[in-house]
Amino acid sequence: MVCEGTRMARRGRRRNLSEAQVERGVKTVCEEADRGGKSVIYTQPGRDMDRLRTFHRVAESCGRVLVVHPKTAYLLDRLIEDEHLDLPDPRTDDLLRVYYRRKRSGTYSESDYYVWERGYMDRMITVDEFRVRPTDYILNLDFQNFTELIDLRPERGSHYVYSMSEPFSEEDIEHDVLLNWLGHFGLVYHQLHASGHMSPKELGEAVNYVGPGVVYPVHCEEPGLFRRYYGSVSLPEVGEEYRV
Repeated sequence: MVCEGTRMARRGRRRNLSEAQVERGVKTVCEEADRGGKSVIYTQPGRDMDRLRTFHRVAESCGRVLVVHPKTAYLLDRLIEDEHLDLPDPRTDDLLRVYYRRKRSGTYSESDYYVWERGYMDRMITVDEFRVRPTDYILNLDFQNFTELIDLRPERGSHYVYSMSEPFSEEDIEHDVLLNWLGHFGLVYHQLHASGHMSPKELGEAVNYVGPGVVYPVHCEEPGLFRRYYGSVSLPEVGEEYRV
């Protein structure tokens, strides 16, 4: 059995939250922001629709509007055709709007945007609207678009939710850059994420349920920990060939 082990690690600073715990945590952040009259900005995996539903529910419960990228709106537009996914319609949902950044002309001319982006311009939220009513929204901002903070100018003490995996090491340069941006604008950092990978206990249960002759751990930093959960474990070495 070849088994991934992304979360097969000794207990450390990485937290293992459920999606329900993420939702409660984000709601707590929004309630704190409401009390202080602050904005809420967040980053999440772009294709994680479970997480989008989580933020959408929090927006509803806190009386805010969820603001997403045009690419997210476009993805939703395709996925809402599947009724089993129960996703908000980016064209009609009152709790969902689309953030448009200025492009070539410095205005918001339709010709500045790709054809696929133009279908949601009637749902547009601009930097100007955000700055006038920052407490009305929960704004999705990808790390690649952090330069938008220069125009958004969130008030110091506003809240930022990093709903992604924690960095694997202290040498994560991208995460350091992110923290520098947040420090410059005085944003309060919150890390709230539910991993899609099994916990060590769940991995052990899965391996024992299958009961393979031997387990080959892959994609993990501490493959030897599999031996805590199963007796027959072979640790693959680079360049070696294995036959079963």
